[in-house]
Amino acid sequence: MEYSEEQIQGFREEFAKHRMTRVLVTVLMVVIALGFAAFTGVSNKTNQVDFLSLSIFLALILIGVVFLIVTSRCPACGSIVGRPFRAKFCDQCGVSLR
Repeated sequence: MEYSEEQIQGFREEFAKHRMTRVLVTVLMVVIALGFAAFTGVSNKTNQVDFLSLSIFLALILIGVVFLIVTSRCPACGSIVGRPFRAKFCDQCGVSLR
């Protein structure tokens, strides 16, 4: 499908709007994972993980993954963009994202 220059600019702005948020969520997920690993390693010498801690960890990671999936979609066609941090074009429809 052919899009006007205004539409393509709107798609670029829409995709870029979530860029910093995607970076922040990714960094937070890594920090949470490292913090969880350090917390379970230091606080629990018997290698038993507290169920509540594990539940909270998995819930936070799941929320982060769902957020990344939702915000990493092409604004034009709605398909998931591969490598959303470096994507210049949508793999499915070819719309320029940068």
